[in-house]
Amino acid sequence: EAFEQFKKINGFEGVVIQEHLKGKEVLIGVKKTKDFGHAVCVGSGGINTEKLNDVSFRIFPFDKKEAEKMISETDISKKLNQEERNAVKNNLIKINSLIRKHPEMEELDINPLMVTGSRAVVVDARMVLD
Repeated sequence: EAFEQFKKINGFEGVVIQEHLKGKEVLIGVKKTKDFGHAVCVGSGGINTEKLNDVSFRIFPFDKKEAEKMISETDISKKLNQEERNAVKNNLIKINSLIRKHPEMEELDINPLMVTGSRAVVVDARMVLD
């Protein structure tokens, strides 16, 4: 029924249907700075991003050990089991690879990265290239 109603909207082109995910909401962000290059952050995502201001930063590049330290510095880490921490850490390392391949990236906001068990899914993202 809802789809039929959407089709009546002027300019309607289609819909995207996404699986409803449950899990812990994590933020991963990148900001290119004039002085330090790319800064990467991780922390509480979703509606908690501004409310909790729970983030940890590192300058690109960093290794798995540093990624683990980043996660440990956040309050969200207390809610993640080891499997979920590993999923977040693996995504932080993938962000390193993405920056290496695309140094023209000015900003990247992944919020939320929905994490449950070993699964981490980007639900919403925004990237700005220079």
